[in-house]
Amino acid sequence: MPALGDFKLLNVRASDEDEQYALLQFSDPISAAQSLDGLITISNIENPAYTILGSEVKVYASDALDGNYTVNVLPGIENQWGDKTEKTYTSNVFFENRLPNVKIKGNGNILPGSTGKLVLPFEAINLKAVDVSIVCI
Repeated sequence: MPALGDFKLLNVRASDEDEQYALLQFSDPISAAQSLDGLITISNIENPAYTILGSEVKVYASDALDGNYTVNVLPGIENQWGDKTEKTYTSNVFFENRLPNVKIKGNGNILPGSTGKLVLPFEAINLKAVDVSIVCI
């Protein structure tokens, strides 16, 4: 835990859960009014998109990420009190290429919901569409 008034980057990691992004965790909440263009870059990625959520910044690429990337954080990122980062940070992140997959969530039972319709909860990885056929036994 950094000292009070010591605004800096704490952690950088890759997220492959629901969406692919680089997650940057800072010691203080980030000012949502600033533009992060040019202050945070990922190697070989042009025009990344940013989301600021408190002290976390999510950096998204327009294409799927696979393999090792370098994240550069330049000085000038501002916290909500007007303090700015003073150092350049560089970190490597690894995005895993996950094979396409579909998993049925739960214990395999399909029961009608309160609306009378059947619900089949499933998880899809690296797929744009899933065709589901349910046969009544």
